[in-house]
Amino acid sequence: FLGLFLSDFLAAKTIPMGSEAAFWLAVKGGYDTLLILIYASLGNFLGEASCYYLGRACKWGWLGRWFSVNPSSHSLSRATALARRYGVWSSLLCWLPIIGEPIAVALGALRVHMVFTLILMFVGKFLRYIALLYLI
Repeated sequence: FLGLFLSDFLAAKTIPMGSEAAFWLAVKGGYDTLLILIYASLGNFLGEASCYYLGRACKWGWLGRWFSVNPSSHSLSRATALARRYGVWSSLLCWLPIIGEPIAVALGALRVHMVFTLILMFVGKFLRYIALLYLI
């Protein structure tokens, strides 16, 4: 379960790895499904929450200088527009590949309500894994 947690945590960051493979292996390995859902969702959520806190703590210029995030990149500008338009509800989309991390960073930078953002972010991650469970 620790490997599943770490895999999902790292996958929620900008490290190019899919958390689906670790999830699939855990399910096919016969482990407790509820524990798999909890560990995968929690790991992925905490990785995404760190992106939210990164956006909340940093100024846009710092993101580019320290974290190699280009504030004018296409994905970050799209994510910022999405976060401005839908506010806290856009956190339900943080599970999406490529644009999920920029959405979380944008939500943090825009200071969208932290508690609701994190709750909806977790709900989105959990529902994603439930959908994956039924697709396996």
